[in-house]
Amino acid sequence: MKYIEAPNYSVEDARLDPKECLFLAGSITGAENWQKELAFAEHHDFGKMRLIDRLNIFNPRRENYDHLDPKLEQKQITWEYHCIHHCKYILFWFAKETFAPITLFELGSALNTHDHSKIFIGIDPEYKRKNDVITQTRLRNKYLSNRIVFSKEDLVEQILNFTK
Repeated sequence: MKYIEAPNYSVEDARLDPKECLFLAGSITGAENWQKELAFAEHHDFGKMRLIDRLNIFNPRRENYDHLDPKLEQKQITWEYHCIHHCKYILFWFAKETFAPITLFELGSALNTHDHSKIFIGIDPEYKRKNDVITQTRLRNKYLSNRIVFSKEDLVEQILNFTK
């Protein structure tokens, strides 16, 4: 499987089957690099399986990103938009370090456009808008809100179980 960071390749450019693709939506600015951690961490309950062993990973976090450059910003937004709408699976992680306004927007959009069984939501227990995410998700889909988890490990295990 492939690990693709913005702005490299879209799902179409990489010629990858969307059914095997996962978009890592979530906190970036001010948050730890949880994306690489989740993609490459070994999960012993799954025989040291990693997300990257099972799915193509699309990570919007860039090594070098100048959010003050409007051309870069436009390219980033466009890349994320296309990838999130072409990947079959979407993982949302709300880190405690930020309010993640773009992630909140992306979650709202995904709740209206994606198969809810293919959306996975994790919230750090100290995330300041935790109740907003839980309540808005429950209002849209009670089943999905019951699947919200509060650790990165549980989030990855949920995906690995689902994509067996």
